[in-house]
Amino acid sequence: MRRVQIYNSVHELYSAGYSKRKIAKLLKMSRNTISKYIHGEFKALCQKKIKSRMDVYHDHIVKSLQAGMSRKDVYNTIVAKGFCGKQSAAYDYTNKIVDYYDIDISIGKISNFAFCQSKQVIILCHTLKIINATR
Repeated sequence: MRRVQIYNSVHELYSAGYSKRKIAKLLKMSRNTISKYIHGEFKALCQKKIKSRMDVYHDHIVKSLQAGMSRKDVYNTIVAKGFCGKQSAAYDYTNKIVDYYDIDISIGKISNFAFCQSKQVIILCHTLKIINATR
C-alpha cells in the first residue's frame, strides 16, 4: 500500500510542476528513487514479488489441477518430486492458482475413487435401514 501512495504522490507532484529535487525533499527520499517512480511502470513498482518454494512446481500444479486432480493428489506428487514444505502451504499455493487461472475444482473432491464408491454404498445402506425402520 505504501508503494502505491508513493507512486501517486510522486506523479501528482511531478504533474503539478515540481522538480525531482523538490519532490525528493518533500517526501524525504532520494532523487534516484523519485526518478524511478516517475519513469517506472506502476505494476513493476507497486506489486510485491514474493518467491515461493512452490514456484518450481507451478507448471506441474496447473496442469494437474486442470486435468481434474485433487489438491491432495497434487500435493503427494510434488512431495514425490522433492517438495519438503508443509501441506497447508501447498494448499494455499494451489488455491491461489485455482483463483488466478479460474480452474473449476470441487471443494470436497475425494482422491480415491474406490473410497468414494464405498462411501456411497454405506449411505445407501443407511438410507434403506431408515426406510425399513419406518415401515
